[in-house]
Amino acid sequence: MVLPGGFTELRRRRGRAHVLAARDRKLAEGAATLGAGGGSEFSVEGAVRFLTARGLDEPTVREGSIPQESLDYVHTFLRSELGEAGPVLALHIGNFVGVSLAWLTDALRSLSPGSRVFSIDPDITHRAVERPATHVFALLGHFGLLESNVVISGYTLEQGVGDDNALEPARAVEAEQRSEQVLRSLGDLASRRFRLILIDGNHDARYLERELEQVRRLLSPGGLLVLDDVDEATWDLVAAIFDRLAGEGDFEELGRDGRLGILQARPQAGTRQASPLDAP
Repeated sequence: MVLPGGFTELRRRRGRAHVLAARDRKLAEGAATLGAGGGSEFSVEGAVRFLTARGLDEPTVREGSIPQESLDYVHTFLRSELGEAGPVLALHIGNFVGVSLAWLTDALRSLSPGSRVFSIDPDITHRAVERPATHVFALLGHFGLLESNVVISGYTLEQGVGDDNALEPARAVEAEQRSEQVLRSLGDLASRRFRLILIDGNHDARYLERELEQVRRLLSPGGLLVLDDVDEATWDLVAAIFDRLAGEGDFEELGRDGRLGILQARPQAGTRQASPLDAP
């Protein structure tokens, strides 16, 4: 039987509309169940409770994350050095399950709601936690921080929902949470460098040295560079790299607390304002 082309196209469109309507219903129901976008008030302890409720081991979460007292130490410098100049563009390297990333996002948004945090992490098994990025996105979603984050992979606009109809709505929405409004955040990069870069990634000194070569050109004059595990007893090579940077003319040491070390980039006359989108 041969059907007119117009009728076939109409039936195809109606079928597609039905699929899209089903997706919209699933997204709305799942978001309502999770309280997505509502944004509970963030705290480190609240983040740990949320992650352990997802089945993670509490000592593993705490041992793999920057402790509250060190984050409080950083917060002092966020207020004094970055608090008066509007939205902050930041880079966070090494996410694990997202505690320090969520903290940094919340802290910068408290300074200026328009702040954005980019982060880089390979999402590989660490401390026996598989696919840690699933916990990162769930944590950011729980505290309403997805819109201010770009974890490299994400949604161009708001969250959608995929084709896996076997998942119940809340599980579907949570499983597919990613950074939101990525296009808008990328627009912020047009002519700006990062005002804060926090590095808590690969602790191999050779790797860290090469990272810092790239990081130097991404950090704005007066921007803050924060290194984790600046600890001579445990990570002596990381501490040595920090000491070397602090002794160079490009950086001024602002302080260290036994865990984190904080440097500030000195202004350099005659240097071009590079963009994070420049080729390496």
